[in-house]
Amino acid sequence: MPLPSLAASAALAASAALTASLPAPVVSPAPSAEAQNPPSAQAPVYGVGEEWAFSFVNELDPSKSGGYAQRVERIENGHALLSVVVNGQPGTGELDENACVVRGPNATYSPSNEALRFPLFVGKAWEAAYVYSEGVWSANDRRRAKVVAYERVQTPAGIFDAFRVEASIAWSGVGGGGGGPPPAPGGFFLWPPRAARH
Repeated sequence: MPLPSLAASAALAASAALTASLPAPVVSPAPSAEAQNPPSAQAPVYGVGEEWAFSFVNELDPSKSGGYAQRVERIENGHALLSVVVNGQPGTGELDENACVVRGPNATYSPSNEALRFPLFVGKAWEAAYVYSEGVWSANDRRRAKVVAYERVQTPAGIFDAFRVEASIAWSGVGGGGGGPPPAPGGFFLWPPRAARH
């Protein structure tokens, strides 16, 4: 898998942990030619056999930090069905047609976590409601997200021009516990434009 796809896939899969946050990358404005002709990105098209690995840090719950390895096993109705290894433990996962998490090894999102909504372009904003379930606990979640920048990002996998999506999530308890805190910032997602992912 090309490195831009690896970085994008890693960022998407990291959204599977509701409150996961990625280490702050080093950012700078994208080249000026991009400012004159702002890019947009379409949803990814996954292929059977694609695989990627990444690690992430969950600053709110460090016990949920760790490493993921994912492989596309099959495509059904536009969804990528995955084999997933989290911290050495095998499981399964599912991404919808927008690369949003429908289910992971320990949780489900109904209809999905709505972390991304394509096409992406600077200024695009959206709100989404979904139900997050993990074991006997579930919550009604509301995500607000916005593509706030297109910038050059330096990561351990290399340097990429990418979109920055900022999101906040608020939830109220449905079962297995009480409500959640007021909306808090969360999610730092990177998505290279389609041309950069070949």
